[in-house]
Amino acid sequence: MLTLAMPVFVLFSLVAVIDGLVPRELRRWGGGRESSFVYHHAKRLMAPSIAMAWVVYTRPYPCPCIRTG
Repeated sequence: MLTLAMPVFVLFSLVAVIDGLVPRELRRWGGGRESSFVYHHAKRLMAPSIAMAWVVYTRPYPCPCIRTG
């Protein structure tokens, strides 16, 4: 089941990368200054956010269509 969802993760990752690179290019061409504050915080939070997404996605959840007892 998780293997079938991998193309969606890849697609969303690609969209996120493009969405992040466009404002950066606009700042560079506009002569704006690059701040390393966001980069360093995003780099530090990358692994925990991926792990949290994996845990939330694969956690067991109760299905209302299955009755126990």
